[in-house]
Amino acid sequence: MRVMKPLKLGLLTKTMPHKGKGLFIVTTFTLFDLLDPADILAETAMWPLVAKELPKGAIFDAAYPKPFGEFLIGGQAMSQDPVKAMHVAVTVGEKSRMLSVFGDRFWEVSLEGPVFTDPHPFTEMPLTPELAFGGEGFSANPAGQGAAAAELYEDVAHLPLPNIELAGAEIREIDDKPSPALVGPIPMDNPERIALAGTYDKAWVAHQMPDWPQDFDPRYFMSAPREQRFDHFFNGHEPIRVVGMSARHPDVHSHLPGVRARAFVSLTSAEGQLSELPMHTDTVWILGSEMKGVVVNRGVMAVGDRDGQDVADVMVAYEWLKDAPRSADYYQSVYALRADPEEGKKYLLADGQLSPEEAPEETERREAARLAAAEERQELWVEGRQWRLERHFVEQGLPASLVPAVEQPDLKPFILPSQEDIARGDVDFARLISDAEDLRREAELKLDMVSAELSGLVKQLGVPSPVKPAASMSEMETLSHSVSTDKGFLPAIEELVPQEDLDRLLAQYEIAPTPDIAALSEKDPQAVFEAARVRFEESTSVGLLAPARDMLERMPESPVAGRADVDKSAAETGTETGGDAQSGASDDLEEFLADTFPGLAGDSAPTSERMKAAVKGVKSVDLPLDDPGGVARQQLEQTQEIVESALATSRRMAGEPIAPLEPLGPESAELFGQYIRDHVAAGGSLAGRDLAGAPLAGTGLSTMDLGGSFLERCNLSGADLRAVSGEDTVLAGAVLENADFSGAVLNRANLSGVQAGRVVFTKSRLENLKVIGADFSHADFVGAVLKECTFINCQFTAATFTGAALENCSFVTCDLKGLHGEQLRAEKCNFLSCNLDRADCCGAMMKKVTFADVSFHAVKLCHSLLDECGWFGNTDMYGVNFLEAHAVKCGFQDANLNAAGFFKAIFSGCNMSGANLKLADMRLSSWNGSMFSFADAQKADFFGANLLGANFHGADLAEASFRSANFFRTDLSEARLAFADLTGCNLELTNLEARL
Repeated sequence: MRVMKPLKLGLLTKTMPHKGKGLFIVTTFTLFDLLDPADILAETAMWPLVAKELPKGAIFDAAYPKPFGEFLIGGQAMSQDPVKAMHVAVTVGEKSRMLSVFGDRFWEVSLEGPVFTDPHPFTEMPLTPELAFGGEGFSANPAGQGAAAAELYEDVAHLPLPNIELAGAEIREIDDKPSPALVGPIPMDNPERIALAGTYDKAWVAHQMPDWPQDFDPRYFMSAPREQRFDHFFNGHEPIRVVGMSARHPDVHSHLPGVRARAFVSLTSAEGQLSELPMHTDTVWILGSEMKGVVVNRGVMAVGDRDGQDVADVMVAYEWLKDAPRSADYYQSVYALRADPEEGKKYLLADGQLSPEEAPEETERREAARLAAAEERQELWVEGRQWRLERHFVEQGLPASLVPAVEQPDLKPFILPSQEDIARGDVDFARLISDAEDLRREAELKLDMVSAELSGLVKQLGVPSPVKPAASMSEMETLSHSVSTDKGFLPAIEELVPQEDLDRLLAQYEIAPTPDIAALSEKDPQAVFEAARVRFEESTSVGLLAPARDMLERMPESPVAGRADVDKSAAETGTETGGDAQSGASDDLEEFLADTFPGLAGDSAPTSERMKAAVKGVKSVDLPLDDPGGVARQQLEQTQEIVESALATSRRMAGEPIAPLEPLGPESAELFGQYIRDHVAAGGSLAGRDLAGAPLAGTGLSTMDLGGSFLERCNLSGADLRAVSGEDTVLAGAVLENADFSGAVLNRANLSGVQAGRVVFTKSRLENLKVIGADFSHADFVGAVLKECTFINCQFTAATFTGAALENCSFVTCDLKGLHGEQLRAEKCNFLSCNLDRADCCGAMMKKVTFADVSFHAVKLCHSLLDECGWFGNTDMYGVNFLEAHAVKCGFQDANLNAAGFFKAIFSGCNMSGANLKLADMRLSSWNGSMFSFADAQKADFFGANLLGANFHGADLAEASFRSANFFRTDLSEARLAFADLTGCNLELTNLEARL
């Protein structure tokens, strides 16, 4: 079943059996802000709030249809200042819940009999059943306190009173028995609810099982106290008032957000066609301490299969009640786009399709903001190109005034989603992909046109390949000889300025040619080391600007200082008075300069005059660049911080090492490594330093502060890095084999591409990592804490995670074969397309961990605790061992569990539907309330298994052994039991018993 929904709607689906078929139930959840009800919040924010505000063990929503509306409350009584008692009140529509909340009180002995103490002051008091009236043996609230006070008063001192009572019904005497002040969900086994559940006897087994009994009352599905129930559904506009649940907002007036939920289902029998479910708002949650509310809408549809197997797709949306409902045809067209196998992925985040229509002016505002951002990106691109071009000219010794202006690309702006779009969860991938394709085609067309125009010129000039290094001055001179003086081509340099005068002019600036890095590495290791030392010592002197900065440092502060010499040179050559030296310039030069070098073009001065000005020291008020060195320095200062910050950010985020920009040869690397070791030995700091490429194998760096440092491509094999502070450290591409990071803190570090075989991360802390292509084979993560980490294409073969704690971590296409994960703790983690064959996770504790498309052969999960975990997709779990494992609400739907071992395992409420359980060892295991519908359990051994309330509808149990198994109230409808061994089974209240 595919699900299509906006990011802001929560969704649950359930199918319950009904008259041999099924009722498919769709439930949506809308989280809104009580302070601004029109602010609909993301579903991802709802579940953490629910977990925080609900009482322990409470069910937020069972996803069953309710006959009427009700509201529930979760949170605390809160006061800005300590109080001994206070009132809490919540009103929704015409219904209110009023509470009196007290600090801790106790019964004491007095001459007048039992009296309670003065309440202790408090600022927060949870509104939970444990703090309401009740206790053991008090059926209305066995979790509460105070019910046994009268019986225990004479024998037990300091018996507590309830902290939460119904306003107007507070306890006065020790033998008072008030109704408990419950505000949240009443448990399903509460006697008041059980009385509505109907009669389960042999007649039900014979004629109705697995349907609800004939005397079943649908009010059983309602979980709120009677005082919080209505005799109708909500209309979506009801007023809300919350008093005493927030210290910052003690009295809040609000209302429901006015949301209309829409739900559609496509069945396999009519694939491609949608059927709409009528939706009702039957539940409202008030999470008052967080100033949030949840609207629950629900719809029911009859389907042919009792397990909902004939439901192909579910699509839900929401609209404002103040707007006219969108047509069914509109949603049919949206469904067609999203269901398309080729195009559907474009609309995954197009929440606008399934969310309320926004006002036209709002649409225009957001589009204008996207366009402005696109144009700003283009301008920044032009500025960047201009800067790089100017830098290139300066590096090659060319006057910066010759730099041609970079024009805006003649392409339509490429519009990207704005931050607002992303925050709203409304990203139109269809448009993004279409625009990118249009831009690619347009760019290719223009490139073809330009290539055609230049092909003749390239052949004539013999222009080198674009991958060839930039031409030096000598190459430019040689090239100028080959260019004809026909219209549109630049004359040879000596035609403009005699060679000896040009040499003399350039000498004034002492411009040195850019060194060849490879040659420098071979010929001058000392120079390469010196460059590395400089970037280590002075982080502002490294990076992309280093070549330009070095060149500028060799230039005089201003050409004016050498003006006299230049004037003298010009006089000697006759250029001062306009001699014949300039007479060789063609008239075509004027047009060429105007078109190609607008920096030299003027309105009135002829070419000869402009060239005179250039030869006279390139110091003329008529030229846009009257001091090349000074202007370059100014530009450098303006861009230095931006460029280096961008480079540093890139290095921290890059999936592969960027630095060192100048590779170190063996000799220079050794010099650099020794320099760093001497620096450390002298007590120097490494925080924020650039050590890229340094050989530091075996170096002792324990307890040092490496925060913000750059260690790309460093050799740290065998290094002692125990207890280092390495936050924001860049280790991309580093060699870390056998290094010891025990107790280190590496939050936000870049570990992409590291070679970390047998590295030790014992008890280290790694948070907010994004790691690509790293090798952690045989690495030791014993007791480490990993939080908010993502690993992509990484090797963890035989790595050890014993006792490690993983939270919100994702492993994508990673190799974790043979992983040692004994006593591992993992919560909200994801493993996608990974290999975990033969991993040992005995004793692990996993909560909400997802495995999708993973290879899970022979994994050991003995004695593990699994809570709401799931194995989905093409998951192969052949031979997995769950010996004495405990699992609650875990999913193994369609998993291959052939020959898996569940000996003495306890699995409650788990979904094994469609799983392959052939030859599985299920002996003495417990499967209370678990689902085995359509599972294949041929030749499996269920000896002594507890199958209480399990569902084997349509399962293949041929030749399976069920000796001494407990089938009490088990659904065996349409199960295949050929040659199954049912010796000694308890078949009471099973539909199989009725057939027998």
